[in-house]
Amino acid sequence: MVAAALFVFSRGQIKREQDRAARLEAQLTQLHATTAERVIPALVAATQVLEDAQRMLHDLARDRGRS
Repeated sequence: MVAAALFVFSRGQIKREQDRAARLEAQLTQLHATTAERVIPALVAATQVLEDAQRMLHDLARDRGRS
C-alpha cells in the first residue's frame, strides 16, 4: 500500500517537473525572440552612432591640423 502511494506521488512529481520544464523552455524561447527583435537592432544602431562619432572626431582632428 505504501509502495503504491509512493508510486502515485512520484508520478505526480515527475509530471509537475515536466510541466515546469516546458513552461521554462517557453519563457526562454520568448526571451530569445525578444532579444532578436529588440536588443540586437538597438546594438546595431548604437554601433552606427559610435562609428559616425568616431568619423566626425577624426575629421575634426584633421581639420584642426590644417589650420
